[in-house]
Amino acid sequence: MDAAHLTRCEELWFEDGTVVLRAEDTVFRVYRGMLCRQSSVFKDLFEVPQPANGECYEGCPLVHMEATPAEDLRDILLAIHDVDWPESITDNGVALAGLLELSKKYDFPNVRQRVTKILLATFPTTLAMYDALNAHHTVYTVPKRLISTIPELVALARVLPGTAPQFLPYTLWKLIRAPETDWGFVFAGVEGRGGRVFLPPNLQRALVQGRIALSTASRTTVFPQLFAPTPTNLHCDWQRLRLLPAIMKPDGYLDPIVEQPLDGLCEKCREVLREEAKVGRAVVWNRLPDMFGLGSWDDLARSGNEV
Repeated sequence: MDAAHLTRCEELWFEDGTVVLRAEDTVFRVYRGMLCRQSSVFKDLFEVPQPANGECYEGCPLVHMEATPAEDLRDILLAIHDVDWPESITDNGVALAGLLELSKKYDFPNVRQRVTKILLATFPTTLAMYDALNAHHTVYTVPKRLISTIPELVALARVLPGTAPQFLPYTLWKLIRAPETDWGFVFAGVEGRGGRVFLPPNLQRALVQGRIALSTASRTTVFPQLFAPTPTNLHCDWQRLRLLPAIMKPDGYLDPIVEQPLDGLCEKCREVLREEAKVGRAVVWNRLPDMFGLGSWDDLARSGNEV
């Protein structure tokens, strides 16, 4: 082995470590006992007798972590060695996605549970949680920054189906709210760790079909009277025609989850529309997973418990 081109990860290089892990061209010297305690995969690996002439690095057994980005391995090793996770992990959707993926690949259940708890603070699974988050009245500890960039959301969407599916509907909904000019990510992917990252075809279809279903629900379920003329109140009818372009995207998309301003309408019309929207938003939220072809919230919760 040519060790000259390998780079130590200094923050995860313990001089008394008992095993060296290699991902890409980065090496990590950590503790075999710590890995075995946290992961059944590593426990099984190290229970297999190693050949006397097995590959070593600086006197320690060397394990090649195939198809594992070095940054992702760094994050999960930090996660199992440090009680307090750094903000570079907790506030980074790409890092959390990597932790979820490796926690499944190498069976780190404690890591997965902790990531799930972090996501629960800002990826609501009920409308009440969503409204509380937006009103800053959540009982959960909210990170300093919300996960909202397209690369973060794409990274999470790829791994959530097999790790924490209960958060997938909200993740897809967040992606739908991306500006139209950025929608190239749906088919062209985004730059990620280790190369370009693409959504699988089923999620590409889910985004396109879900956007149509959500916009339709705005018209039929949340704001049906906003799209119907009110001949008995010509002032509000005129204001309605002015309001619609302000709350709709250029292509006509209108979000049924976000509470929309109803400026310019009379108090009676506003009250009718607010009550209509209150009931309609609850209906749409309950149907949100199905709009993406994911079943129901209960189905996803059961799947999450079975992962």
